[in-house]
Amino acid sequence: MISRLLRFAAVLLSVFYAATSTAAGQEPEQKHQFYIEKQEARLALTLFAQQAEQQVLFPLNRVKDIEANRLVGAYTTEQGIDILLRDTGLEPVFSKNRVLTIVASKKAAPEESTMKFEKKKLSGMIAFLTAMFGGGQTAMAVENGNGDDSIEEIVVTASYAGSLASALDQKRMADGIVDSVKAEDIGKFPAVNIAEAVQRIPGVSITREAGEGQFVSVRGLGPTFQAVTFNGAPIAYNENIRNSGQSGRQFRFRILPADLISGVGVYKSPTADMIDGGIGSNIDVATQNPLDGDGFTSINVFANYDEQSEQSNPNAAISYGWNNEDKNFGFIGGLSRSEREVRFDRFQTEGFSTFTIDGQEVERAGNLQATLEQEKRQRTSAFGAMKWQPSDQLELGLDVLYSKFENEILEDRIRFEGDSGTSLAGSTIIENGLVVADSRVGGRVSRNLEASAQTHENLFVKLGGDWQINDDWNVSAFYSFSEADSKLDLPLQRIEARTVGGVDGNGNSVDYSYDLRGGVNSQSLPVFSTSVNLADPNAIPFRRYRIRPIESNDEDNSFLADIERQFEGVITGVKAGIQWTERSRDYQRRDRTLVGPDVDGSFYNRSIPNAYGDIFGSGALHQVGGNVGLFTGSFGLNPNDNALNNPTNSDRRNSYGVEEEILATYARFDFEAEASGVPIEGNFGLRYVTTDTDVLGNESVADGSGGTTIQPRTFSSSYSEVLPSINANFKFTDNVQMRLGLSRSMTRPSLADLRSTLTPNSTAVSDLADAAAQGQAAIDAAIVDLRNGGELVGIAGNPNLDPYLSWNLDASFEWYFDDFGALTIAAFYKDIDGFIASVVQDELLTVSGVQTSFAIQRPINAGKASVSGIELGYTTKWENGFGLTATGTVTDSSAELDLPTGQVTANLQGVSDLSYNISPFYEKGPIQARISYTWRSEFDRGFSLNTSSGRAFTVGAFGSLDFSLSYDINERFSVYVSGVNMLDEVETAYETNKAFIRELNDYGRSYNVGVRASF
Repeated sequence: MISRLLRFAAVLLSVFYAATSTAAGQEPEQKHQFYIEKQEARLALTLFAQQAEQQVLFPLNRVKDIEANRLVGAYTTEQGIDILLRDTGLEPVFSKNRVLTIVASKKAAPEESTMKFEKKKLSGMIAFLTAMFGGGQTAMAVENGNGDDSIEEIVVTASYAGSLASALDQKRMADGIVDSVKAEDIGKFPAVNIAEAVQRIPGVSITREAGEGQFVSVRGLGPTFQAVTFNGAPIAYNENIRNSGQSGRQFRFRILPADLISGVGVYKSPTADMIDGGIGSNIDVATQNPLDGDGFTSINVFANYDEQSEQSNPNAAISYGWNNEDKNFGFIGGLSRSEREVRFDRFQTEGFSTFTIDGQEVERAGNLQATLEQEKRQRTSAFGAMKWQPSDQLELGLDVLYSKFENEILEDRIRFEGDSGTSLAGSTIIENGLVVADSRVGGRVSRNLEASAQTHENLFVKLGGDWQINDDWNVSAFYSFSEADSKLDLPLQRIEARTVGGVDGNGNSVDYSYDLRGGVNSQSLPVFSTSVNLADPNAIPFRRYRIRPIESNDEDNSFLADIERQFEGVITGVKAGIQWTERSRDYQRRDRTLVGPDVDGSFYNRSIPNAYGDIFGSGALHQVGGNVGLFTGSFGLNPNDNALNNPTNSDRRNSYGVEEEILATYARFDFEAEASGVPIEGNFGLRYVTTDTDVLGNESVADGSGGTTIQPRTFSSSYSEVLPSINANFKFTDNVQMRLGLSRSMTRPSLADLRSTLTPNSTAVSDLADAAAQGQAAIDAAIVDLRNGGELVGIAGNPNLDPYLSWNLDASFEWYFDDFGALTIAAFYKDIDGFIASVVQDELLTVSGVQTSFAIQRPINAGKASVSGIELGYTTKWENGFGLTATGTVTDSSAELDLPTGQVTANLQGVSDLSYNISPFYEKGPIQARISYTWRSEFDRGFSLNTSSGRAFTVGAFGSLDFSLSYDINERFSVYVSGVNMLDEVETAYETNKAFIRELNDYGRSYNVGVRASF
């Protein structure tokens, strides 16, 4: 990947040299896309300033009661302002530094002269108007009370409210239903990544990983249903490599830094020219256009403090923008480096099984586990973009993004094996058929360490151009390449220790107690304790040392070309195009058990912070952990060892590849009409998509001697779909409009679901292998232990899956206020066919030479699903500096699934019935303050494999209170502090009924303190 990056850097420098050599003498001016209806001049000029990225000054008393003209289309700044003000009695005047002032026309008012400026005030008139990448420009209206045109003092600064206004403008002018956040918003909100910022958009919710936003869901549909692009181009996806769970089409937003991004758009109603794949939405992450605004340098330096880990780390980002005097060549670049050390306290039960106690059939937790997770995260990102206009008609561009996310993880686990030992007389408490508390004597306790060093690298390159042939014809095209590598620099290591025979390593009885009552509601457990001295290195004997190297490579090559023709009349434009995408995924996994020296207590000399004090009423657990360096050195672990690179039959079963080719053509028609005096604008079109997929896997075949061998096999499939769409916007007034949309959309199956592999639980594989070496009695005992612990499970794919297909109805009512803000209400309904659900069936497998049944989860096209809902959005600001932005979403979903066991009605995974965000803010003078509370109700996360009941795995309701406070020292420097999860909320999970607790996740609060500088 680095070699590719160097090659692209060489290309970048070559193009830069050619551009700077050729551009001399050229005087093209950039065109902007305008969408301004006929309305009051003061409002029209404000929109013009934002859409042209242009400073505009005007006297309020001179533009009052004047109506500006309609301005729609692509024009230069001069062309656009001339059309907007033609025959209005107003004229534009550009200063030497390109500030645009609106004055009274001499023809209309001969007695009036052009505006008089007081030069002594000019230093305060033009302030820094952009956030990290230049942001939006501002129009200032001034009324001094003297009745003349003079402007006494004007200070213009970028603001949070300005970013909200810019996002509302994009929504107002969009071709469909769109919501967005802008650079000022992201850069000044307590968000460590893009996901943390977009969760305030109506209908958007996020999934966190170790306390940090990772995945984005829209309108009740999970990350798989979102088509994510970068500057309009497809982008490769990193994969989960820390365990067996995979996604394939779920973009991991944590790899992108907010510092280098200018905006994120969430497109909820598709048009024919949009890249397909997102039934939920199309999410485009965008960077700044190098030709917009003036040159700048922006620096952000801050420290992050994590309350759980008690660690502080430095972070920094710098971005730079430059364009030449003629605005026909420009460059933007940025570097970002972030570090964070986090601690994550977690409690889990590993499923529930049925037992008979005193003649009563009850359920009891299999294993109970406390995990202390410590992570060291480092993210290094670089971005560069270049735009060149060799003529008025031609624009060429190059975008390059490189990101490297490194994560060192240590997970120290203490496990009580729930079925081991015997209950202390009178200690077992049963409520509603569930053992909620117990004390066990002569049981079994495990001390397990899981360690890994992950690296996720992303490279994205896009080269494109736009050719405005004449006023009517336009041609655009681009080629993009994207690669996402996810690998383990240090293989996943599982170092296991376990007591034997009901006693610890010192011969003492192994006793433990737990009490699950109220765990979900109180976000803590009354009791979780053991008699074993966890701080004694010799208390729990070493058992085995397992490793798992994993590497995933994802590549995307795409080419898109469009041709567009403008018309006069009802049909105002026609756009047609083609998309070709070649996507590949290679996933390799190896499993090994290492043999080495005898392990004693000296290997367990790593101190561990006292943990779980907030979630265990019985107090913190004091423990020691394994020394990873000592284990790797003593066992001779070498990631490049041939034993790891040469796959066994089991490795081949766990590895797979997918190759996907997409060819799409489309035609889109834009129209303008009128019905009963109401102007109507919109578009309709058709997209035809063909997808060819090859799944590269392996299968077991008879070897002719009574055994089996693994042979490669390719599973091929092909399907074509027609995806129509229509969007109409009814403009009742200048400020009130209603949108209606009808479309058919598609989401392809997850790449992980398409795999042809079947992967049994790795603990079961190892335990059965150990037992097989000891004889049948040991095998029988291992099977009982594994089944009671919910570990005789596995995951399989299905290369014959069809895509999800959905008919979508969308409606939106939008009321934009005269001065600032809006009230929006949107409704949606999605009817999904080919819905993919995972079914769990017992399958007889031979694992490690032992034949027994496993509960295997396998995806199938199971039936239909529907999701509907209402979204609310409200934004306002008052004269006293206070403002409010609030969103809410109510969602209803259901699925009718034809399963092997019969027809089942179920909820969709990842869908919360209710979610909302309330964000009051204050901006006045140098002070900016914001508070944001985001909440979502409980949602299902699939069915639990580790249970005998088949109940849904439910994630509990969760809310996060965040804040941000900043102070502008002057126009160049500001200081700020922000915080996340101020209420110290704990994430919970359970199996349908809250009494069946599955998880408590405590990641605590975090803070950022820093300084920003802009030049």
